[in-house]
Amino acid sequence: MLTWTVATFVTLLEASWLRTTTPAVNPGCQCVEYDGFAGAQTNGSFLSPNWPEPYEEDIECLLYQFVGASGELVEITFFQFELAPKDPVSGRCMDYVRIYQDLEDDAAVNEKSLWQHELCGADLAPGSKFYSKGRALIFEFHSAALNHARMNKGFVGEYHFLKKRDYHIDGRRMQGEGCHYMIKSSEEQLKGNIYSPHFPYYYPPDTKCIYYFHASPGQNIQIVVKELHIPPPIDATCDFADDYLVIYDEGSGSNGNSLVLLEKLCRPTDKGVLRISSRQHVQLHFITGANEDYEGRGFHATYEFVNELPTPPPINGFGEAAEVPAIIQPKSGDCQLRISSEDGKKSGNVSSPDYPATYPVSSTRRASSPGTSSSNHRRRRSSASKAQRPPPAPTASIAIL
Repeated sequence: MLTWTVATFVTLLEASWLRTTTPAVNPGCQCVEYDGFAGAQTNGSFLSPNWPEPYEEDIECLLYQFVGASGELVEITFFQFELAPKDPVSGRCMDYVRIYQDLEDDAAVNEKSLWQHELCGADLAPGSKFYSKGRALIFEFHSAALNHARMNKGFVGEYHFLKKRDYHIDGRRMQGEGCHYMIKSSEEQLKGNIYSPHFPYYYPPDTKCIYYFHASPGQNIQIVVKELHIPPPIDATCDFADDYLVIYDEGSGSNGNSLVLLEKLCRPTDKGVLRISSRQHVQLHFITGANEDYEGRGFHATYEFVNELPTPPPINGFGEAAEVPAIIQPKSGDCQLRISSEDGKKSGNVSSPDYPATYPVSSTRRASSPGTSSSNHRRRRSSASKAQRPPPAPTASIAIL
C-alpha cells in the first residue's frame, strides 16, 4: 500500500494535485499531476515518497504527469537518483522509473504505451535532463516487495514548462527541400539560432539537414556551436562517425562551385567551437546515421553576420598585449609581400591569407624584408584531397633593425 509522510504529501500538493487516473499503466496507479496552464506554476520540484528518507517497498505504480499548455514543452532534471540496483540474476530492474516522452495531447498512458527510458540503480548522473516531444511527459515510479529494509533514497528533481517558439530556427525553410534552410543577412536577420530537428527532443535517424548562410558584400559569417548531443565516434577521428556536423565554405574552388571543408564536428565535447568564414557563403550540414538505438538531442548553434574579421592582439614576451601596427595582408589575387624600412615602418605583423579564417588550398606566401641582412621565406601548402583542413596559420611579427 502506498503511503507518504505528512511533509512529503504537503510538498507534493504545493505544486500539484493528487488523483487516481485512468487510462493508465494499470487501474491501480496513482498520479501526481503538474500542469502549465494559466495561473499554474511554470516550474517546480518533484521528489520520491518520503524523500530524503528511503522510499517504501511495494509501490505498484505512481505516475508523475507533466502537462503543458498548447505550444509548450516539458523539461525535467534529476539532481539525485538512487534506486535499488538491477537483479544480479535476471539483470532486470526491481525498482524503476520509466519515462514516457512521446505522448499524444491527451497525456495518457496505458499498458500498451511505449516508454523511452527505464532507469534504476544509479543510472543517472546529477543534472540529467529529459524533454518531451509534445506538451506532455509522464514518468512511472515502481518499487518491488522485498523481505529486507530498503535503504535507497529515491530521487529529487525539478521541472520546467518551456515555450516551443524559443526553439524556432531563425531562417526560411526552403520549399520542397525537406530539412533545408536559407539564412540571408539581406533579410534583416543579422543574428539568430539554428537547431537540429525536434530539438531539444531527440533527432530522427537518417537525417540530412543543410543550413545555407548568405552574407552581404563586406560581411563574414560567425558560427558558434552551443550544444552538441551526438554519439561519440568509435575512433580518435571523425572518419567513421555516423552522426556529425560539418561546415563548408561555399563556392571557394577554382570553378566557383565546390565546397571547401572548414570543420567536421563529431564529439559532444566539440560544442563551443567558433568558426568564422572569410567568404560570403557558408553551408552547415547535419548528418545522422540509421542507428535507432541511440537517442541524441542534436545541436544548437548561433550565427551572426559581422562586418569584419576580429584580429587577436599580438602578445609580447611578458604575455601582455603589445601595441604594434595592424596586420599586413596582400591585395586580392596577390600573395607576395615586400616589407621595406624605406616605408618608415620599423616593426609590424604578417599573416597567412584570410587569417584568422582557414587559408586557401595550394597557397604560397613569401615575405621579404630587404632592410635586414638576410631575407626570410615562409612556405605552407595545404592539400585539397585531405578530409580535414588544418587550423588557421598564426600571424608573425617582423622587426627591421
